[in-house]
Amino acid sequence: MAKHSFPVGHPSNGRAGARTLNANAYSHFIARLLKGNATRADLHRAAGMGPVLLGKLIDQLRARGATGGRYNDVLHIESWKRDARGYATVAAFTLGPGVDAEKPIKPREHVVRDYLERRERRSNKQGAKT
Repeated sequence: MAKHSFPVGHPSNGRAGARTLNANAYSHFIARLLKGNATRADLHRAAGMGPVLLGKLIDQLRARGATGGRYNDVLHIESWKRDARGYATVAAFTLGPGVDAEKPIKPREHVVRDYLERRERRSNKQGAKT
């Protein structure tokens, strides 16, 4: 193992095994979180680590530690941001102990209304083509 790196994850699953994390990438990861909440994309850009390593690191930092139960000791989801489609699917992480923010759920009547609108637009497009 390199002088300034440490293992992330463990080889118990029999697949890829532990990955090593460069201390420089880890420092950029933590520095980005110290600026405020950050999504996975923000952390990826700041630290330059791949998605597998980034996911393992986030999972380890979010693991429920000494407090057990509901609290994450090091990293938790502060809020949910909207993606390009308008769905709240992007977690915004922040440092410190806390409870994960609940993911907002769209009411059923809104889901049905949006579906019917999309279906109507599709049928109007197809009718205009013929």
